[in-house]
Amino acid sequence: MLNKYKPIIKKIFLGIGITIGVIIVFKVAHYLIAKDFAVDAETGRYLTYRELIDKGAFSVIFSFIIGIIVGTYIEFFYRDAKLNEHQLERLANNCTGRGDFRGAINYLNRVIKLDRNSQRTYYNLGYCYSKIEEWDKSICNFSRAIELNPSDYESFNSRAFVYSMKKDFDSAIRDSEISLKIKPDDNLGVVNLSTYYYQRSLLYGKLGRHKEAKEDYMKCLKLDPEMYGSEEIVKEISPYLGDEKS
Repeated sequence: MLNKYKPIIKKIFLGIGITIGVIIVFKVAHYLIAKDFAVDAETGRYLTYRELIDKGAFSVIFSFIIGIIVGTYIEFFYRDAKLNEHQLERLANNCTGRGDFRGAINYLNRVIKLDRNSQRTYYNLGYCYSKIEEWDKSICNFSRAIELNPSDYESFNSRAFVYSMKKDFDSAIRDSEISLKIKPDDNLGVVNLSTYYYQRSLLYGKLGRHKEAKEDYMKCLKLDPEMYGSEEIVKEISPYLGDEKS
């Protein structure tokens, strides 16, 4: 039962301690700066401690309120500073869930300070940076995740996506192919790879590199004939394949 009220008791005692400190500083300052504060105006005698407290009753109450506020802040800061990596990860997940990716990044970076070999944390950082379109930081964190676990196909797949957003389709295709070698039955990986081949095919076509455009188009067509053999896609890609029609 007592444990339930421990945080409140701690705040009260912390507030009292800060209050006493404020009062001491307040009284000493007044004694040094304005000695007449501690002197009775009628008799000229120094006031007793009780009379000083009565005279400064308002300052005591005010100091106590300030003490409680400061104490609460210190308690919160101290508690936040003691969070372990699992608690920080949970807070990061909560931030991610509500779309606060910068908040999540803050907590994840604190996890890294506690465990610099947390592959999953680097992956999550890469994901969060990609959501705020900080592509280079995203790639850096996905790369670190891959260094720690070279068999994690998700990291390769995710880094491939970021490369594609930077229009670096060579790197995107390379990572996507590695991802599929690790997990050949990954349907999402197949979809992504065919997409990158198609995007690079368009890029080659726009640069007049029709042979390479044709080769990439045939690769994406092989991966997903239903999608890339559709009339709409054929109509879009045909002008970029030179004289050859698919």
